[in-house]
Amino acid sequence: MVEPMVVDILNDVEQNENVQPAAGAIVQNANLDLDLIVSSYTGYARYQRLIYIADHCPPLRVQALTMTLNYLKSETLDVQAYVECHRKLVASAPAGQAPAQDTQWVEATRKLAQLSLEKLDVELRSSKQSAIKESIRRGQDELAFHFLRMGDLSSALKNYSRTREYCTNHLQVGDNTFAIIYLYAFVPTLRTYFPIYLLFYVEYLPTIYFPSYLLFYLPTFLRSYLPTCLTT
Repeated sequence: MVEPMVVDILNDVEQNENVQPAAGAIVQNANLDLDLIVSSYTGYARYQRLIYIADHCPPLRVQALTMTLNYLKSETLDVQAYVECHRKLVASAPAGQAPAQDTQWVEATRKLAQLSLEKLDVELRSSKQSAIKESIRRGQDELAFHFLRMGDLSSALKNYSRTREYCTNHLQVGDNTFAIIYLYAFVPTLRTYFPIYLLFYVEYLPTIYFPSYLLFYLPTFLRSYLPTCLTT
């Protein structure tokens, strides 16, 4: 069962997930250590941060896009982001200096993503037939994470939301809650209302959850993830 608030916004997410954020300030003079900056980020947050720097800091654009391409190839299945970043790099780098698009990786990754998706879907269906909640939760969670690695935020959000009803303890509820909040932070159409969604989902956490796991995890989340989405 998908949460009511999620049902209300999923159509907007699907229709507008490719909407680009409004242009912000352009930094022409920057002395930044990109490796140090992005070392605090992982996964989707890492390459979105690099893309943000590339879009807003022309002197670092080529370096940031090059780092983005390398990270996308080594750590993700997000072919669409790779193709778009390569297009930007070709347009920004001096003539003839941009690397050729790795079409072999693009095709291989598309096939791998599709095969993995089919495998995870079959495993999830099998788990649902067995009616074992923990198996269903893991299967739903793995499917959501796979969509996130592909850069498909709306599908990841749907599957993380469906995972909630199969959570059987406080830690699982907490992990699921923060996974959903994480996605809300990155969906362009939801950023304006992010504080509302944050409060909406945090209230689902049992009171016993706050003294330990939440107080440990929330500061890390706010420090590591929010700067990326709320400054774009």
